[in-house]
Amino acid sequence: MDRLQKKIKELSDNKLIIVGKEYPLSEWITIADYSKKYSKSAARVVNWVRREVIPLDCVIVVPGLNNLKLIEDKHYQTRKTFQDQ
Repeated sequence: MDRLQKKIKELSDNKLIIVGKEYPLSEWITIADYSKKYSKSAARVVNWVRREVIPLDCVIVVPGLNNLKLIEDKHYQTRKTFQDQ
């Protein structure tokens, strides 16, 4: 049991290092996983990245993985529009 818990801790402690900066993988999620977790379409999430609804400092582009985008795993939302009020 101790070996299993140690292995789980090792996997959760993984970090991605890009240009000398470390990113704990437990805090970042792919666009596909984000869309499933927060019930948003992948197209909407990509649009939010483009429009900076998800701030640029909350997005990592991983060049070595075909420019895979990772998003900081937290809830984002657009500001209320006139129609939403």
